[in-house]
Amino acid sequence: MSKRSEDVTRSCTMPAMFSLILLMGGVTGSASAATYGWGGAVSTNWSAPANWNGGSVAPTGGSNDVVLVVTNKANNTLYYTAANGNSLFTSSARPLRIGDSSYGSFAITGGSLETRGGSNGDFVGNGTGIGALLVDGGAYISTNITFQLGV
Repeated sequence: MSKRSEDVTRSCTMPAMFSLILLMGGVTGSASAATYGWGGAVSTNWSAPANWNGGSVAPTGGSNDVVLVVTNKANNTLYYTAANGNSLFTSSARPLRIGDSSYGSFAITGGSLETRGGSNGDFVGNGTGIGALLVDGGAYISTNITFQLGV
């Protein structure tokens, strides 16, 4: 380490060090995650745009700044399969919302879905919403501070 680097390191306060890490790309995040709503109008196929409110398919594989809202009512359940691979959804809001003021059902049958978000965490069912989450053959990992059922 050079003399200049040692001087900078010694003189940094904790907030300054955190700012330095942010500038170097050590911590990532965004204030505005993209929201994708599953309606399930035509099938259980994740890749079919007609199943998604607004026609935009939620990305899978790798890390994405995403909020996933599953409110399919009486339509088709959303299936996350091995074809979706391993995904990480991050958001400062709740990354996964199943049954957000409506009925929603989500089945993970392959691959791995991890969510990381703010202190509110994921939820299954809220207020007037009823949610169902089935994990059978895949993995759901929530590293949020909370996971709420029927909030």
